[in-house]
Parts: sequence; structure tokens; C-alpha cells
Amino acid sequence: MLDQLKRLAMQQLMNKMAGNKLGESETQAAAEQGANGLLETITGALGGGGAGQLKDLLSNNGNASEENGLFQNIQSKIQESLQAQGMTEDEAKAEAAETAPSIIDGIKQKFESEAEEDKGFDLGAFTQLAQGGLGDMLKNPGGLMDAAKNILGK
Repeated sequence: MLDQLKRLAMQQLMNKMAGNKLGESETQAAAEQGANGLLETITGALGGGGAGQLKDLLSNNGNASEENGLFQNIQSKIQESLQAQGMTEDEAKAEAAETAPSIIDGIKQKFESEAEEDKGFDLGAFTQLAQGGLGDMLKNPGGLMDAAKNILGK
């Protein structure tokens, strides 16, 4: 699932950032770095007890995004990726503030979709962790590994 999420994030970042002040190759590099930052944030949340925040971020629980610490981290990673490719801090901050909500909304749509091609996006795997499954899995390391395999799509 994380591979699919990375591809989706890169595609959406490229689309959203098209026409910015960077050249095409710099925009592509920034999109890849931003997608990697998104994955780092998600895997960090899963490993660090933030599954509830992740569930809130990827479901339609009102306006969870703006106040969500994971959202803020993702937005910061996008800003850093743009700055690394040559944008000024102010330009990158504005671009990230405009881009991050669209990326998260696009990802939410995939998790909510019932289309056959979107079946790999399973919020249930994150929901299980958010509902206390992580504690039980820590007592049973095999259960934790099985859950990680399900989330990673392996």
C-alpha cells in the first residue's frame, strides 16, 4: 500500500506544482522528495504510536487536516523539498500551503473509493492500529509483522 501511496503522492505533487517557478526537472525532484517525506511521516506515525492521528488525517473527520500534526509535518516536508530545489523560503512555504491540502484530499479520496483499482488503499489497516491493535501486536511480534505486511502490501 505504501508503494501505491508514494506513486499517488508523486503524481499529485507533480500535477499541483506544475507551472511553479522551478523547472520541470526541479519540480519532479521536489515531488519525489515530497512523496518520500509523506511516506516518512506515515511510517513514523505507525511506528511511534500515531496511528490515531493517521486515521484522522486519512478519513473525513471534519477539518482534521489543518490541526493534525502529521499534516503539518507533511506540509513542512513539501516546503523543504521545494527549497532544496531552489525556491526561496517564502515561495516554498506558500507553495506547500497550497499543495499539501490537495495532496491529502486526493489520498483521502483513494481510501474512500470503492473502485476496483483503489482496493489497495485500505484505511482498515490503519484503523486497526488506531483502535488499540498496536498494543496487542507488540505483545505478539508476529502479529505486528503481519500487520506491517498488510499495510505495506507485501
